[in-house]
Amino acid sequence: MEGLPIDVRVNTGRVGGNSAGLALALSILDLVTPGELTGGLRVASTGTIDIDGNVGPIGGIIQKVVAAREAGIDLLLVPTGELTDARHHAGDLAVEGVDNLADALAALARHGGYTTDLALP
Repeated sequence: MEGLPIDVRVNTGRVGGNSAGLALALSILDLVTPGELTGGLRVASTGTIDIDGNVGPIGGIIQKVVAAREAGIDLLLVPTGELTDARHHAGDLAVEGVDNLADALAALARHGGYTTDLALP
């Protein structure tokens, strides 16, 4: 995208589709800011993301929840529209719904992540 303050190129390997948008955005923020966004937790996320930081719907939420649970993930961030289905299949896995990047950062902070120095538009 043109006009952004940084140029980011990501080799996603085997990952396909847009559902990794939120995860990629959080990973980039974690790399360019001090502290640890996850607070040491094993965090997974899914959701499309647009230029304004809005998180959108994805497919395969049940499979993603089961995979996160089986992988020992502590916290899964999902688009709010997928939250009911995600929690239904989560078992002991903590699941939070997010509408945008700010919601995701707030969820991470509630679970002990370091997000105090981040200011989003």
